[in-house]
Amino acid sequence: MPGAWMFFYICEHCAFETQDSTKKICDYCKSELLVKCPYCGKPMEKARTIFCGHCGEKLKISICPIQ
Repeated sequence: MPGAWMFFYICEHCAFETQDSTKKICDYCKSELLVKCPYCGKPMEKARTIFCGHCGEKLKISICPIQ
């Protein structure tokens, strides 16, 4: 579908990311994946994000670097 957004699912604990909408749990640390920003409720729209692109709040609490 041209122009359709591919939303990202991210783990705020270990920085795991996926676009697989069937995944709800992180493959690595088994935490629940974020589907949308917990502050403003908007979906994640880009990879390797640390801050919400809509409200600017920090999404990841991990101390490990994003890979």
